[in-house]
This record gives sequence, C-alpha cells and structure tokens, in this order.
Amino acid sequence: MASHVSTSFSVLLGGRSSECMANQGSLTPFEPSTVVINLSYRCPLKCSHCCFSSDMSPREHITLDCVQRVVDEAAALNTVKSIDFVGGDPFLYKEILLGGCKRANQNGLRSGVTTSAYWASSLDRAFDVLRPLSLAGLNEICLSYDDAHAEFVNEIAILNAHKAATALGIEVIVLVVVEPESKIDGKYMADLLGVSTRCEKGTRIRERAINSVGRASEGVSEDVQKARCMSSAVYRGPCHSVLRHITVNPDGKIMACCGVIPFRHELQIGDIATDRIDMVGRQARESPLLQWIAFEGPVEIVRQITQGAPKPIEETEFDGICTACDALFSRQELKNRLKEKIVEKQASLKLQRAFFEGLGLFPPSDER
Repeated sequence: MASHVSTSFSVLLGGRSSECMANQGSLTPFEPSTVVINLSYRCPLKCSHCCFSSDMSPREHITLDCVQRVVDEAAALNTVKSIDFVGGDPFLYKEILLGGCKRANQNGLRSGVTTSAYWASSLDRAFDVLRPLSLAGLNEICLSYDDAHAEFVNEIAILNAHKAATALGIEVIVLVVVEPESKIDGKYMADLLGVSTRCEKGTRIRERAINSVGRASEGVSEDVQKARCMSSAVYRGPCHSVLRHITVNPDGKIMACCGVIPFRHELQIGDIATDRIDMVGRQARESPLLQWIAFEGPVEIVRQITQGAPKPIEETEFDGICTACDALFSRQELKNRLKEKIVEKQASLKLQRAFFEGLGLFPPSDER
C-alpha cells in the first residue's frame, strides 16, 4: 500500500500533474463555486466538435420553476458564486434564461451564459436581445467561435454581440476551440474584435484544445487524432471542474463536474426531482472516485489502472482530460480495472486529502 501512496505524491508534488496544475494557475478550494444549468441540448448549429452532438432535433428542456429552485439551493451552499447557463444554445429559451438571471441576481450570485450569438444578425437585434438580460443582472456572456462555428454563424454576429454586450456593461469571454490546422485562433479573434491583447476592455479571449468526445470523435482519421494529441495546448492534469462545478442537465440529472462529455452515470451525484443541490454538493466531496479525478485527473487514472495490462495506456494517447474521462466510463475493461484499483487507492487518497486540508483547500474532517 505504501507504494501507492508514494506514487500518488510523486504525481501530486513532483510529477506530471503538479506541472499541469502550475500551468493552470493557483489552486482553488475543492468546493462548488459554480452551478452550471444546461437548459437544453437543442442548438441551431451542428458543429463538428460539439460534445453533445447538438442540433435542432426535438429535445427536452429544463423548466423555469426547476431553474429557480436550483438557483435557490445553489445559493444555500454559500461557496457558490455564480450560475452559468449553457446548452445547446440557451437563447432558444430566452424567458427561462431571463428568469434564471433574475433569480441569480436576487440571491446575490453572478450569472453567465454561453452562446454562438446566432441571434445577433444586426447590432440593433443584439441590443434587443441582451438589454433585458442586462437589466435582469447578467454579468458575463461567453461567445463561442472557431472554425466549426464559422460554418454556421457569420463573424459579424460575434462583432454585434460583442459591441452590444460591452456597451451594456456585460463582460465578454470569447472561447475558441483550436485544432492543429485551425484558421481561427485567439489572435484572429483579438484582431477581429479590435483588442490589442486577449484581456482588454472587459473582453477575455480563451483558446481551448479540442476534446474528442461527442461529435468531435466521429469520423476522425488516425492522423488527425495523433495531431490533436500532440498539440501543445493539450491539458492532461487534475480536473479543475469536478467538486468545483455542479451541472444540472436538461433532464434534471445532477453531475459532479462541468459536464462536457456525453452522460456517464458514474459522474451523476443526484437528480433535482429527489435531491437538493446543496446537499449533493456536500456529499460529492466524500466520493473516492471524484477525489481521485480532482487530485490526479482522469488521464493519470487511466495510466495507473492499465499498468501491467497487455497494452498499457499512456497519457499521450489522449487529447485532453475530458476524452480520458469519457473513455474511463465508457470502456468496460477500464471500468472493471477502475473498480478494482480504487480499493487499493484509498490510503493514497486519504493522504492527499489530508495534504489539501492542511493547505485549507479541502473542507476539514470536522466539517464532514
């Protein structure tokens, strides 16, 4: 057992994961800070990299009553600071989005929304759509745009949404998913929006490497997949979402992370029909599996559990942690190995938890 503890701290303090942690910035507490509400998987676009394979097929959506209750329960956690509305595209359900922003504001929480800005066909239209949300308390809008989005949305829509949002005092994040051969990247978007840096005038531009899940995994050649794995933008360290984010899916399932992979029941921590967000949020941190993902990351987990296998899986076989997480919970062989190895991992996880408790990053034992 001691060897497992030693290996874990080698990863945590001096190996692959600690380097990735440093690259991601300072450590944050292992407590929920954001609740993500996925209004629906419906979207007027059909992007090639969509993790949910979204389109305009009939799909269920969460109701306003449920959204308001989730926001109220999230506020009861005390550690939660913001509510993020995602999809699909949340702007297909503007009244629910508006009501959710109002409720977040009433609870003293920030609110944000992610969209392709397909609705911003003109500057006047962008103002008409965003003004009510601004009055309702919307703090931040994330505009998704890259090569895949450009097939469906003209960049003028991004310009219109950006101009209207900044004029209304709404902070803007531009999220760009980059592939090895992408034409649109962070610099392209900075030039388009007329900002000299990627963090200026209330506008932040973020690049993210593609994760091969959902539609992004369909029909991908071996050469493309290898190029994705070799990208310098790939992140393979500890998951900074699990235990820090809680996601509510359109069907009411409560997930333990930001939820950007197809549904895997191992990551479900509750259901809004029977559970409270604040209660499951506290309970989730006691899960050894979720702790392992948070402390070391799914790539490292797959690497460890396949050591000694006929074909060990190395970290370079994944183009991101979400891809590894999806593999971990969709491949039966990996699930079987995980079930066996997590028993052996208990001592290591307890030691790591004690380490983070000492840093004030994990709720101490007397609060369990």
